Amino acid sequence: MKIAILTDSFYPDFNGLVSSLIQTTKALAEKGHHILIITAKYPENNEIFIHKNIEIVRLSSIPLFTYKGIRIILPNKKKVMKELKLFHPDIIHVHQLGVTTPYALRYARFHTIPIIATFHSLCTEQIEYIMPHRLLGIHHLFEKKNDINKNNLTRYQTTKSFVWKILKKYYSRFNLIITPSTAIKNELIEKEINKNIEVISNGINLNKFPVKTDYSQKNKILHFGRISYERNVDILVKAFDNFLKRNNQNREDIELHIIGNGPEFEKVKRLIKELNREDSIKIFGYLPRETIINDFLTNYDFAITASTMETQSMMILESFAAGLPVIGVDKYAIPDLVRHESTGFIARAFDIEELAYYMEKMYESQQLREMLGVNAKKEAEKHELSIIISQLEALYKRIIEEKRIIVEDKL
Repeated sequence: MKIAILTDSFYPDFNGLVSSLIQTTKALAEKGHHILIITAKYPENNEIFIHKNIEIVRLSSIPLFTYKGIRIILPNKKKVMKELKLFHPDIIHVHQLGVTTPYALRYARFHTIPIIATFHSLCTEQIEYIMPHRLLGIHHLFEKKNDINKNNLTRYQTTKSFVWKILKKYYSRFNLIITPSTAIKNELIEKEINKNIEVISNGINLNKFPVKTDYSQKNKILHFGRISYERNVDILVKAFDNFLKRNNQNREDIELHIIGNGPEFEKVKRLIKELNREDSIKIFGYLPRETIINDFLTNYDFAITASTMETQSMMILESFAAGLPVIGVDKYAIPDLVRHESTGFIARAFDIEELAYYMEKMYESQQLREMLGVNAKKEAEKHELSIIISQLEALYKRIIEEKRIIVEDKL
């Protein structure tokens, strides 16, 4: 098969979507499929080589003003149409809505080929980045107020409703939508986005992961990923501070390690300093994923996230693959993976006290950590990359055949 993939985010950016795309396209290419990736051009000129069957085309882009790590592709219909025509795909797979999406939809319609999309990101939960105080660069003046309002369910409701209408306009035009989790499929059904939705995990290559066997206490807790408003790393910091002080226990030897970068990095550093926790909360900045996998994961007692916008969470999948239990929150796709008292614990979103309580519970019992960690590894096995690639191949073939029959019936 010849598969055209469109995405604004790609290497050298390294988030969950990019990690998933690289491993998936490489696995498909190794099975003989040919892939064209149309994506953003970054300031860094060094290109990644994934496989000889994968061609990468870069389009001029600019950074999002309020989040420099996000690239926005500039309009270039002629270039996109030319590359698609030269490649002559059997199917187009859109991984992010953007400027190139209307071009891809038009090409697919004109050439009567199927076009599908994966719903990777809940952009409705990232409204913060287009708010006036962000665009004007004065958001630091509103930090405390924003933190207080984080769990206000009606916040930005009008803007979110408008964004959902835009999403519906575009996603309803795809032949099929893939979601990485059942929770997000249900969300899209509720919003009447598209009638044809299937769940296929992002997948994970378990062969890359060393597996934790020693669950004795390491006195280290891990969080890794993008440090951004919707990931709520500030909530984790406050919960960890609460945990250290619970029941007047002396827990000064326990550390929370935060790996990642993003627009809230400096804010989190300031918070750590304000709480006087610089000795017990270490913030590392960006580290390559291979370094995290090989040198970090198995050396921690458990991982934790307070993110409220996950469509699956590669952080959780990768922690599970290493046999590391996870504490998460009851929002969107996280409970699909983190099953309460089975693979970890689920706290209420934004509930600092409850997150601290589950940290304490996890910290106090090696037997509990091992039981949860073993179950987490079993859960990760359901998402083994080879299984996911087989599902994806079967779906591509089915959609291509269905489109062929529809076209022939019209002749």
